[in-house]
Amino acid sequence: MPGSPRRRSLPHPRSEEGPVAMPKGHTGRRSVAATSAAVVLGAAVAASLVASRARGVPEAGQPDADGAAIDRAQLFAADAAAEADAALPRDAPARPLGASEGAGIDPRVAEALRSAPPRPGLPPPYPGHDPAMEAAEIIRNRVRRFPLFRDATPLGTWDVDEARVWRIRPSGACLAELRSLGLRARPWEPDPAADAGTLPDLMATPTAVVPRSRIGGVYFSVFERDLLVSCELAARLPAIAQVLADQGVESVTIASAHRSEPRTSFHTMGLALDIAAFRVGRRLAGPEGDLSQRLLVKTDFLETPDRPTCDPGLLGPESPLGGNERGRKLLAIACALFDSGLLSSVLTPNYNKGHRDHFHIDIRPDDPRAFLR
Repeated sequence: MPGSPRRRSLPHPRSEEGPVAMPKGHTGRRSVAATSAAVVLGAAVAASLVASRARGVPEAGQPDADGAAIDRAQLFAADAAAEADAALPRDAPARPLGASEGAGIDPRVAEALRSAPPRPGLPPPYPGHDPAMEAAEIIRNRVRRFPLFRDATPLGTWDVDEARVWRIRPSGACLAELRSLGLRARPWEPDPAADAGTLPDLMATPTAVVPRSRIGGVYFSVFERDLLVSCELAARLPAIAQVLADQGVESVTIASAHRSEPRTSFHTMGLALDIAAFRVGRRLAGPEGDLSQRLLVKTDFLETPDRPTCDPGLLGPESPLGGNERGRKLLAIACALFDSGLLSSVLTPNYNKGHRDHFHIDIRPDDPRAFLR
C-alpha cells in the first residue's frame, strides 16, 4: 500500500481514461470472439481527440448541441494509423500528444500538455506463466499506447510519488491478501446461465466481491449481481472505505466496475470504479444543518470549470460554492480520495461531460503519477 504522497501539484493535466460514457445496461463482459477483434487506439486517435476538443467538437458518448449521442465510430476512424502504431517495437516511447497540431490546439490544452509529468517508461516484464502474470504482460504493453486524455485536460492536478508504484501479483499472493483482510470475495467464475461464452478479458485475477456488503464499515451497493474487479483493486477496497468513512460516508452506490469498453479504459482491466452516489451519516450534522442524506454526483456536485477541483478556496469560508453543503461535501470526498495516495485517478464531473454523473477512481500498475480533475 502506498505511503503518504509527496505532492507535486500542477495547474494543468495528462492521461488515458477516455471520455466515452458508460453504455446503459452494458454488462461489462466481452465475448471470446470479440476479444481478438479489438484494435488498440494509437497516437493518431489521441491527436484527433485533442484536436476535436480544441475545436469544441463533442467527444464520444457526449451529447451534441441537439442532445444526440456522438457516434463512437468517429473515434476509430484512424484505425489504420493505430495499427501501425501498435506495430512499433515494445520499447518505443509514446508519441507526444499534440506534437503536430500546432496552433490548432486550445492554448489551455497546449499548456496542460507541456505541464503534465512524463509518462513512465516501459516497466520490467512480468515473469512466469501464472494467468495473472500473463494478463499483466498484456496490460504492461497496452497501457503505454493509450491516448493521453488526462494530459490534455486543463486545470488538472498531478501528484508524482515513486512510493506509489505497485506491481500486479500472482493470483495466489493477491487472493491470500483478500483472505487476510476478511473481504467477502471469491475468484470470479462464469455463471453458465448468464455468462455463456463470455469472460472478463484483460483482468489479472478476476474477483467477485459480494455486493450489498459492508467493507471497512462502508456499505457497497452495486447495480449488478457481483462487484467484478481485479483482485488488486479488491485488496485496496478496505483502505478506500476507510477514507470514505473518515468523511462520514456510510454507503456508496457503484454504477460501474469491470466492463469491456472503451478499450482505452482501466475498467477493462478491473482496475476502476464509477461511484454515482454517497450517503453520509447524521454524525456530520453541524451549524449548517443536518447532512444525513444521499448525495447524487449528477445533481449535487457543483462544477468549477475555471478552478482546479481541490483549490483550497473552494472549501474555505469565501468559497464560491456558498452554502451548498451537498456540493461542498461531495467536493471534500473527492479531495480526500485524491489526498489518500491510494488512487491513480480521481475524475469528477469537472473532467468532462462523460463523467457528469459519477466519480471515476482507478489504480494503475507501474505508474508513480496520480491525477485529479
